[in-house]
Amino acid sequence: RRTGLINDAYRGGQISGETFRQMREGSFRLPPNPTVQQKQQLKDWAISAWDRREISQTEKKLIEDQIGPLEP
Repeated sequence: RRTGLINDAYRGGQISGETFRQMREGSFRLPPNPTVQQKQQLKDWAISAWDRREISQTEKKLIEDQIGPLEP
């Protein structure tokens, strides 16, 4: 939901490309000391989003840096 709002704001010209990038990257960051469940939820979502081409290569790398390779 948050990602959709960010995308709509960018497409509508309400935020700049740089703001869009920062907001998107921020939405893929785990909290400090994440639980195993939080990591697994992010991984499951990211695999699905990557398969649907809803995240960029940069966003994929940001997620992988936190949880490891996105392999099912």
